[in-house]
Amino acid sequence: MIPLDTVTLDLTDPRSVEANRRGELTPAQQARLANPVIALDDMAIGLFGLNLLRQAAHLQQDLHAPEIQSATGQLVLEERGYMADISERRLPLPPNRGQLLPGITYQFYYLPQSGAVLSAEEIQTPDAAMAREHLTDLLAQANQCDADALTANRQGRLATRQASRLFKTFVQGLILSAISTGVVAVFLVTFLAPPNLAIGIRLPGVAFAVLFGGLFVWAGVSQVLRAALDLMANRVVCVEGPVQKQIKVSRTHSARGGPRRTSRRFYYLINSQRFQVSERAYHALIEDLPYWLYYTPRSKLLMSIEPLAEPVRR
Repeated sequence: MIPLDTVTLDLTDPRSVEANRRGELTPAQQARLANPVIALDDMAIGLFGLNLLRQAAHLQQDLHAPEIQSATGQLVLEERGYMADISERRLPLPPNRGQLLPGITYQFYYLPQSGAVLSAEEIQTPDAAMAREHLTDLLAQANQCDADALTANRQGRLATRQASRLFKTFVQGLILSAISTGVVAVFLVTFLAPPNLAIGIRLPGVAFAVLFGGLFVWAGVSQVLRAALDLMANRVVCVEGPVQKQIKVSRTHSARGGPRRTSRRFYYLINSQRFQVSERAYHALIEDLPYWLYYTPRSKLLMSIEPLAEPVRR
């Protein structure tokens, strides 16, 4: 099943919905589907080899004799993002899916072989309060937050479970500072103890230990101090505004010259601040809506997030 790329398309665009309702593809949809690089781009993360070729073949079948089907359903959150949950199957949705929101029932128009979702329309007047509650629950689950924790955060307090998480950060800082201190000590002994070691070797070794080792020691100590102060204060602060998402990709070479390793980090961005989150939390967020975001003031750890108002866009 192919999540149709919609970098320049809106799944809720009325003209697209009207054309798909008549069983027709819009020129923009035809152009996107005819470009295999664009149409298959979103699915390349999870599909490889024969699966990718199979999906490409299904797309070609759809393009050869377009037969647009429709079904009612809602958005459901899975590990790699939202899916359109219809009666017979679940259809993947692209990251840029327009104004689709969880908790609202839609009529989805899609291609049967590839499962590419073309457009969607609301089939009833959305319940704004229910949509907000549904999105709040999804965000809470994705960010490992329960109703009691959210209530505590609204009151400016840390919940017990959140304090335990902060204590884990405190312990990690202790471990980092202890290991770094030990490494620095070993380097200093290595380069200071031998009486006949040349000054040209002794000084660079000591400088390396003090500068680079000291950075890791300071990182661990500062993490301990921030976590300790947050634990003693037992409070969170709130920031509000539109939230966006960001992925940072880093690639490192293996020690033995093997293939490069790729790692991804996921973030929420709000008011020039950045908070690292899990991949599931990243996918759960609907971008550009206003949110309340609760975090610890010194450690800058995200504790919870909720929509500022009903997320229904009119």
